[in-house]
Amino acid sequence: MASIVRSDMIQRVRRRGDFENSEFVTDEELTDYLNRGLCELWDILVSSYENYGMETSSFAIPGTAPYALPNDFYKLMGVDFTPTSGGTTSRVRPFSFQHRNQYSNPVFKATGIDLVEYTLVGDEIKLIPEDLPSGTIKLWYVKTAPQFSTTDASSVVSGLTPGYEDYAVTFAVMLAKNKEESDVKFEVSNLERLTARITAAATRRDAGESTSIVDVNRGTELYHDIFYPG
Repeated sequence: MASIVRSDMIQRVRRRGDFENSEFVTDEELTDYLNRGLCELWDILVSSYENYGMETSSFAIPGTAPYALPNDFYKLMGVDFTPTSGGTTSRVRPFSFQHRNQYSNPVFKATGIDLVEYTLVGDEIKLIPEDLPSGTIKLWYVKTAPQFSTTDASSVVSGLTPGYEDYAVTFAVMLAKNKEESDVKFEVSNLERLTARITAAATRRDAGESTSIVDVNRGTELYHDIFYPG
């Protein structure tokens, strides 16, 4: 993975757009264009389902609800629960709103099984049942797109494969030329080419191993299906 500096990227945009000596588009505007291009690039990478930008965050339960999502949260990849009693870590599954009271059933409570389910609500993660068991919740999530500071010329963006940043450069050139009311046909065509190339290349980061079928009979799912068949 490579680290790219804001000042270098701005220079590439100005050179590519042939307005190195023009201040019609300021560095601050170009930084905004680059950041918008990075967001689009990030969506392409995240959509490849190859765990780009994966982070983890943990918190103890029961705690003080609501439980806030991390500040850099973008997409949830999975949730784990580890009971304090030393039980096995299990996958936490999402619940449908119509099932929000399913664990209030006294028959279920009598089993003593520690189950937790979740749903995302705005910037929070909602957990059920209300009387949560004691343990740790671990979130596996994709962080938000890397962004340059608009005020620091030495601002750095990391975590991109060398060459992928050309998407953000082309995107910034396109928006800068559009402001100048110049022809952007080449940039539009180049963005399509880069999208196809990055999508094809980013999809198989682990080219040496094939993916496997998910075993749905492990962890939380096993107990859930026993007590709530269908």
